[in-house]
Amino acid sequence: MRSSSLPAIELLDIDEIIEKYRLDITRETLENGLKVAVIEDHSVPLASINLYYLVGSRNESYGKTGVSHFLEHMMFKGTDKLGPEEISAIITSWGGVDNAATGKDFTVYWALIPSGKLYELLSMEADRMENAKFRDFDSEKMVIMEERRLLENNPYGVLLEEMDALAIKAHPYRHPIIGWMSDIEHLQLHDLLNHYSTYYVPNNAYLVISGDVEPQQAISWVRELFGHIPKRVHQDVITREPEQRGERRAHLTGKDWPRVWAAAYHIPELSHPDSVPLALALSILSDGRASRLHTKLVESGLATDVTIITEKTLDPFIATIMVTPSIDVPFETIDGVVSEELLKLAAEGPSEEEFIRIVNKQTTYFIMGQETVMGKAQTIGELDIMIGEDGYLTVLKRFSEIKPENIKQVVGKYLIKTNRSVITMEAA
Repeated sequence: MRSSSLPAIELLDIDEIIEKYRLDITRETLENGLKVAVIEDHSVPLASINLYYLVGSRNESYGKTGVSHFLEHMMFKGTDKLGPEEISAIITSWGGVDNAATGKDFTVYWALIPSGKLYELLSMEADRMENAKFRDFDSEKMVIMEERRLLENNPYGVLLEEMDALAIKAHPYRHPIIGWMSDIEHLQLHDLLNHYSTYYVPNNAYLVISGDVEPQQAISWVRELFGHIPKRVHQDVITREPEQRGERRAHLTGKDWPRVWAAAYHIPELSHPDSVPLALALSILSDGRASRLHTKLVESGLATDVTIITEKTLDPFIATIMVTPSIDVPFETIDGVVSEELLKLAAEGPSEEEFIRIVNKQTTYFIMGQETVMGKAQTIGELDIMIGEDGYLTVLKRFSEIKPENIKQVVGKYLIKTNRSVITMEAA
């Protein structure tokens, strides 16, 4: 309960924030289809680039799972001009950092460098897009298989993989990003070459440059270095997940595994208008010590931890509530408390104070994530891919338009038993 000595909280003026917060973005699409965005920010003498290829586990089929992640590893093996790991070594010699990550919808290669080295970095990325050499294939396969073993020995990793496979029946989101072990074992060099030639093309890429750069100069360099690379047409994912028509359940056991109760609910893609009210609803349930499930489960002693896992995705996916029950607390008790809180939020909606607190908190988090040149590149890149051009403004506008009844409605629509899959896990 809020102390009477504290002032009443007020909702942030998000429309005012939008007007003050419009980023200076210059955009261009080359003739070969490469999309480029440059965010000018001279606050520090640094530049950040995020090069997104719109390929991930979403674009994989049975027998070839993990090929996008494997390809990410191989992209560091050099080109005709550069040896294995030399790109990272050069970036490090400049005082910069770089890395890559494969997700469900895209693979991203990012770097933070002194801004005076931007041309050289763009040159290396263009070379890698066109002329990657897949050296050390067999040894890299062993590295990835060891990563797979580590995941299989992590009970939480196993639970989340099992949840994807239980909740998702048709869509390729059910595949693990790292791939199934049997598929990794049987992947051949030609599988990676085919994936590379199909998806690592300019018309399937998005280059975001942020920092101490002159936009027209940066775009001129991109046109010079990338403009000659030919585009190639590929088929996008057409499978859509059918509606779930009833609760699904599974029980997992393993040696010395912890006790966990988890429930996954189908939710829409990030571009859907319901995504923001759903994100706020999930925050009301689990974000911080004042959240509803933390109060009902952890503060009461019924559980030691509660968290909600979500991802930004191009297609509809799931949100997973995960609870670690206290010793001797039955799974049924956890299930009952969670179900009761969801029904209550669907029936009554958030309180005024709860609503203002969570909108202000999530708006603040969103803006804080873009305080650095790296943060700007990541946010603009991901939201443009997921939502469309100026996706970051779309999110802010949805924050400004949200009403408590919107949160109430989406909880009653999505966070219901017929739309969930439940997994319980414990030691064998």
